[in-house]
Order: sequence, then C-alpha cells, then structure tokens
Amino acid sequence: MSKVNRMERRVSHSEILMSNRKLDDYYFHKNLMLSADLPFPNLVDEIDRINSVNAYKSLRGDANRSDVCTNPFDISVHYDFNINRIVIPSAALHPPFFGLNYPRAYNYGAIGYIIAREMLRGFDHKGKDFDAEGNYVQWLPDNKVQTINKRVSCLSELFGKADGNGKDDEKSLENIATSEGLKLAFKIMGAKIDSPDKAFATSYKKHGAEPRLSGLEEFTNHQLFFIGFASMHCEQNVADEGKQQLVPHWKRTNRTYWRHPTELQHNAMVMTIELNKEQGLMRPERDGVPFSVLWSCFRFNRRALEFSAAFTALQAACLDSSGSW
Repeated sequence: MSKVNRMERRVSHSEILMSNRKLDDYYFHKNLMLSADLPFPNLVDEIDRINSVNAYKSLRGDANRSDVCTNPFDISVHYDFNINRIVIPSAALHPPFFGLNYPRAYNYGAIGYIIAREMLRGFDHKGKDFDAEGNYVQWLPDNKVQTINKRVSCLSELFGKADGNGKDDEKSLENIATSEGLKLAFKIMGAKIDSPDKAFATSYKKHGAEPRLSGLEEFTNHQLFFIGFASMHCEQNVADEGKQQLVPHWKRTNRTYWRHPTELQHNAMVMTIELNKEQGLMRPERDGVPFSVLWSCFRFNRRALEFSAAFTALQAACLDSSGSW
C-alpha cells in the first residue's frame, strides 16, 4: 500500500505550468541561451539541450520528480515506472473517455478502467521491480515475488494460447494490468453505485437521479459499465480489415483471437463466478436484448465472447482458492 499511497497523480497538467518561478528554474540554466530572437531550429536545439540537462539531473537525484514535464501532445493515460507516477492528460477528461453528463457507471467502465489499468502497471511483471521512489530494486519479499512470477507465467500461458498477428510473450504479459484493471474498476463501480455511500445519497437528494444516455435508457449500471469499456476500443475499418489483422487463415481459425477477446473471456468468467448469476454479464443475448451490441465496436468477431473448454480448464488452473490471480 505504501507504493500506492506515494504514487504521484498528475491530472491535466504539470504543477510547474502554474508557477513562473518554477518554469524559469526548469527552462533556464547556465550556458543555455534561450531567447525569443533565436531562429526556430536553434530554439528547438536549445530546448532539447535543456531537456537533456534536466534528464541528467534526475539521474543524479537532483531533480524533483514533480517538476518533470510531460509531452503536451501525449493524450494517453500512462504510468511511469521510474517516477511511480500516473499521468492523466486533460485530453483524457473529455468524451468518450469521460463526461460530466454521462452516467457514473459508463465513466467507471471508460476512464475508470483506464486509470485502474495504468495504476496496476506498478505491480505487474515489470512494475514489481520498481519501488515507491521509482528505483530499480527488489522491494517485495521473496515469497511475494515468487507468487507474482508463478501467476505471471500462468497468465502468459493463458494468453499465449491465442493465435494472432504480432502476438508475443511481452504482449501477453501486458494483459495482467488490463485484465485486473477491468475487474478492479468493476468492483469499485459496484461499491460506489450498487451500494451507495453517504456522499452519493446526499448528491442524489440534492441533484436527483443520474443522467441517462439517449438510446441506452434500458441498460442497467452493469451493462453501461461494459458499454463504456467497449467504447474505448471503437474504430472504423474498411471491409475485412479487422479480419486481416488476425491470423492469415482467418476462415479456418476464426474461433481463436488475440489479446482483448481472451481478456474479455477471462473477466466474463470471473465476474460470472463472483456474481453467482445464471446469465453472465457478457453473454451475447440477455432477456431478449442482443447483448452483443456492446461489442459491435470491436474489430474482432463477436464469437470471441464464447468460452472454449480448453480455456475454461486453463483458467481454473490459474485461479487460487479466492478466485483471484
């Protein structure tokens, strides 16, 4: 928990942008001549030199990690191992990632899932090697490291079973954070919405019921959560482009998919077990409603939501007695 508590959270922008003194300290150094009169190529060179000096200072431990600037053109939420910091750019605080007038369940499935996924990168197969200060040291007890390595190996085998274009072990291991991030966001959503706290009750009394998205009024909070999650993977392709991104002989192997579909299968099964419901949240059809509409954004075949016997057996072997990885 100490690593989570000490994790820096940078939302929208760096603090130094709000202070002229901090900006001067960051961009003006001895022997670095930054002037508005410089030709543009020279100005770019000087800025590169400034960034190099600051990077060198951070290697010596002289730099304050909160003063490290981020790329203003970076719009993705990401986690920095070397700083133990999660960055949430302002671009990620707008639709479709987040909306003030969106149902909270949708926001938990969209931006909530992304934030949970990136925070968990600090504890996956790579993040476990960096402590709360971002130092590359073993900070976990040996038994914890062995447990993580065992489950990482099992999960790598699970996702390695899928055939796909560009699949490799590193890509498979990335699913640790993405898979657990979805489960974590779902549990938090349930705690905040399904069992409202006092703050939510006060907000409901003051502002009334939550807004509903036009055309999605009939969906439950659980379904809105997965709609928000699915919207993060929407894209528009030309005919058959999605199929071409799978294995070359897609007609013969169209029941096997790479990365996200397997991840969805994993979470569908785990959540179905945890919720103890006869019909899982991610079944293609539920109560007469074509539930596969939630996944129409995916470039993968809808049949990816079906469970295979081999997958079921492999996942059961990976789960511990508590139902967790």
